[in-house]
Amino acid sequence: MAAPTLVAQEDLSSAPLTVRVDSARHEVVLTAGPFDLPSMAGHGHDPSMMAEYTQRFEWPVEAMGRGFTLELRDASGQKVSQRVLHHLQIANNSRRQLLLPLRERVMAIGRETRNIMLPNTIGMPLARGSRMRLNIMWHNETPRDVQGVTATLRIRYSPANLLPAPTTVLPMSIDLADAQGKTNTFTIPPGGLRATREFIMPVDGRLLGASGHMHDWGQSVALEDVSTGKTVLSITTTLDSVGRIRNMPVKLYGIAGRGIRLHAGRHYRLVATYLNPTGEPLEGGMAHLNAILAPSDLRQWPALADQAVAYVDDGAPAAGEATPHSH
Repeated sequence: MAAPTLVAQEDLSSAPLTVRVDSARHEVVLTAGPFDLPSMAGHGHDPSMMAEYTQRFEWPVEAMGRGFTLELRDASGQKVSQRVLHHLQIANNSRRQLLLPLRERVMAIGRETRNIMLPNTIGMPLARGSRMRLNIMWHNETPRDVQGVTATLRIRYSPANLLPAPTTVLPMSIDLADAQGKTNTFTIPPGGLRATREFIMPVDGRLLGASGHMHDWGQSVALEDVSTGKTVLSITTTLDSVGRIRNMPVKLYGIAGRGIRLHAGRHYRLVATYLNPTGEPLEGGMAHLNAILAPSDLRQWPALADQAVAYVDDGAPAAGEATPHSH
């Protein structure tokens, strides 16, 4: 089968997706492609220059998800840099997010995201037959075209009957600008931007791990307790000389301890900081904190039909504080 050629905003859903279970390794293996990825170097994060692939599938096993490995290979079998990828997401249409009445993000992988594997004492419940959606946004920022790229995502799981039972965790996404019917990107003014978004925590729980996603010149994301003014956690990126993110750390708070306690009804604030030394506005900024949360009582998690919104403001970066950073 010939690989589809990517053009701006093309629907690539005709490309095949295979889903198989490797019972010996306790993995669900998703294979998508192949795709031809023309170089988009110099186009920044303009969404109109990205190409999207979406497929729906049913989760095939009763299990507790633990982590993933992602591998990209070209037509010759050579490994391909993750710089050809803008993001890969899996949404669970059978469960909603904690802070917004949107479908749960089981995982979100950016070009800077490393493979993640949790210990078998922790697991995300995934019911057989759950309605899933795979979404890949391709944006090849390397200087050369890449032919016949295949994406292989291996999702590690623990059997649902594992004893002792793993601690149940669910994903928690805190996005600076996400809302129904609204884009979650924003403009970064010359100099830089410090922008915030606040929410009321809907449930009690322990935050066991966290990472983030930002675009070029993104410096950090942090979580603050509004009532005390204290920083709950902070994640700082590693940038290269032209502002590209080379590393977004993954912090695991529940390995050596009990994690970070978040309290139902308490007021929290997401803080995102960008540098912009270019002298021009940068379009397409993005900032969110992705975490795994062990709820104290899973029954308190919002039901799929629940339309409650936990955010108390719209997080519009225009209301944030532009800060004069030095290059």
